[in-house]
Amino acid sequence: MAVKPLLLPVLLLLVPARRWRAPAWRVAVPLVLSPGTALVVPDPGGFLTRTLPFLLRGGDSLMRPYDSSLPAVLPRLGVPPALAVPVARAAGAAGVACAWLRRRRADPGPARLADTAAMLMPASYPVSRPSYEHYLVVVPLLVAGALESDSVTRSPWFWGALIPPVPQFAFPHLDASARRAFKDAATLSALALVPGVWCARSSRRRPAGPPAGSALP
Repeated sequence: MAVKPLLLPVLLLLVPARRWRAPAWRVAVPLVLSPGTALVVPDPGGFLTRTLPFLLRGGDSLMRPYDSSLPAVLPRLGVPPALAVPVARAAGAAGVACAWLRRRRADPGPARLADTAAMLMPASYPVSRPSYEHYLVVVPLLVAGALESDSVTRSPWFWGALIPPVPQFAFPHLDASARRAFKDAATLSALALVPGVWCARSSRRRPAGPPAGSALP
């Protein structure tokens, strides 16, 4: 987590398993290391004056057009900002619920752990500010399970979600920055929706897993 903060949503993987010591260490290590590393950077105060505002408000004027998070994209479609934020939060909460349903399935092998972690990443996309295509990091993990009989990658909808980033695919009447944001938003939203529906439907067809306090698979 200290090396790649993007993976922070995976901490939620440990909560339903009640592995409290593990997330405590994951949070404590960056908190301890950050003050020390701040002493060796040229401008430690820049973390408060530039980095935090960038993360909380979706970037500066240069990067804001490329922000593909729902609170940034929906207002450009005419959705009031006061409504876009609750919609994004509801979408993120639904994604976390789908990940929880996937974890409850008592499947043998590593697929349960990988699918749950992969679901948590796009579930955090709608509420993250800013959001870019880096959430596609879950694609190789999901593709690695393609040989599993019930893998989400066997659905044509999964591969359809990956069409917008193709260079030949374009939204008309949009400038380059807006087109990039809309293409990323479409891909990441579909990448959260397709596995989410798959997790919810598969959980109804299979028995629930062991109690919440049991060990991870």
